[in-house]
Amino acid sequence: MSANINSVVLAGFGGLLPTTAQLAASFAAQPEQPLPHWHILYGIALFFLIGAVLGFAFNKESDLAKAVVIGISAPALITNILNGASAGANKVPQQIPPKVIELRPPERSSWWPGLVTFALAQTPQPSASTNSPAGHKSIVLSTSYAGQSRPDNNNSLAIVAIGTNGQRTSLGFFSPSQFAVLPVPDDTAKLSITAGDSLNRELELWPDGKGPPSFVVNVRLLGRATATGDLLWSLGADRKASIVDADITKVPLAAYAPPTTTDQGARSCGDEKTLTSLPGSGTAQVTFTNSADALRNVYWINYAGQRVFYQALQPGQHYVQPTFINHPWVITDSGGACKAALITQQPSVDFLIKN
Repeated sequence: MSANINSVVLAGFGGLLPTTAQLAASFAAQPEQPLPHWHILYGIALFFLIGAVLGFAFNKESDLAKAVVIGISAPALITNILNGASAGANKVPQQIPPKVIELRPPERSSWWPGLVTFALAQTPQPSASTNSPAGHKSIVLSTSYAGQSRPDNNNSLAIVAIGTNGQRTSLGFFSPSQFAVLPVPDDTAKLSITAGDSLNRELELWPDGKGPPSFVVNVRLLGRATATGDLLWSLGADRKASIVDADITKVPLAAYAPPTTTDQGARSCGDEKTLTSLPGSGTAQVTFTNSADALRNVYWINYAGQRVFYQALQPGQHYVQPTFINHPWVITDSGGACKAALITQQPSVDFLIKN
């Protein structure tokens, strides 16, 4: 009886080994992170119980070495179940941009009728939440993350310009580590900065609409691990944090910082292999204008990182493509060689194809 009890206890301790090894490795790699929430003890106790039960059921001969091996294998059951459940629960419906037939030739004379044909090949056209802001004010936005662990994928940063009359203009959605130069309306008084359910801050820039032409706005997001998150972490999931606050600073600039095409999401063709569509935080639209002297093809990069043909533009033609935030697009020549790429990060983008 004593040998049987010992083997069950050893199997239970064997069940703790993978979790304790994971915690040790995590803190060795990031020693500055805080201690886990005490809810992690629930996960540890569960692994001890599973290891003990399996040891009792499959180690009738009370072999102590076998008991430890059985216990070590026990966490794999929970980890696989948890990963399978998380994959299903976190699966976001894929947003497919509608295909549009809307080719606009360059204007040759003022009397030429503007005939436009428009058709949607898939879903109804999403409309952008706002027109692209224009004026003689801008912000140089820099975001960074200083949380306890990597932020949840749903924690995108929403920036909204608020005018002196209270009118709100969306400037787009941004990742926790990004740089962009954004134009804002002339009557902007302050910014609204939100992320998740906890962060909702306002930053006053131009009281009464007056002040310097541009500001550098640094947003240092602060995350915090939660009890539920650390419990799931102990069971084998990734440790995720929820953005709860931010350190926000502003620095006035004496000169106007002009937004550029690069700031509107342009990427190097060398980045194409790393591009994939991500679940967007809202609808957007890109106006593609072909200023090159040859035909250019427009491709959407889908969720598998593959090109999907959308439009062929002759020199001088342009069209408006409905899409979603965080969707990449690639421009190629007739042979398929990449000429330009971008990721939509603002509700409305004018993209000039130069080569």
